[in-house]
Amino acid sequence: IQGITLIKTLKVGIFSGLHNLESLNIRTQYKIVSSIEPKAFLGLSKLKVLDLSENSLTDLKDNTFIGLRSLEYLNLMFNEIETIYNGTFNGIINLKYLYLSHNSIIKLGSGYFENLPNVVELLINNNAISMNSIVKISFKGLSSLRSLTLGSYILDRVRSLSFDGLSNLTYLELSYCRMKTFDSDSFYGLESLRVLDLSNNFILKLNNTLFFGLS
Repeated sequence: IQGITLIKTLKVGIFSGLHNLESLNIRTQYKIVSSIEPKAFLGLSKLKVLDLSENSLTDLKDNTFIGLRSLEYLNLMFNEIETIYNGTFNGIINLKYLYLSHNSIIKLGSGYFENLPNVVELLINNNAISMNSIVKISFKGLSSLRSLTLGSYILDRVRSLSFDGLSNLTYLELSYCRMKTFDSDSFYGLESLRVLDLSNNFILKLNNTLFFGLS
């Protein structure tokens, strides 16, 4: 399904009867879709790919994606999303790729990604996230994550243990974040890291112990 251009709200039951659907593209050129009712995708148990990019979604309520137990790819880029809740991603435990770039997300609180143990790539760059909105357990639950893109924020500094628990992460991008400094254990626990992109920042100095533990 592609080219839904008049529907502003995806309501419960809108996809009834599409039990065998595996790919759903609701990318709209004119940013039409502005809201999704919780449980709107119930019945799409075989869906693997969902593209909701280039719409005007502003928040993602609890249980928005419940029922999509086979989903592996979710694209929400280029919307106007400001708010994510702890239960937003309930029910999509098999998700592998989550793209949230180019929205207006203002914080990464604890528990947002706790139910996504199989995600390997997370793009969340180009949002409105500031230095105080990434906490120690912002990425709790992302135990399989290998690639994390966080560029184009106003971070100023990377706080202590910001990436704790991401032991499988191999790629981390923090470019264009206006960063000046880091806590001594900012990258603690990233034992699998292979690529660290800190380009185009305002880094003044690097602590001698900053990269301890990175093999």
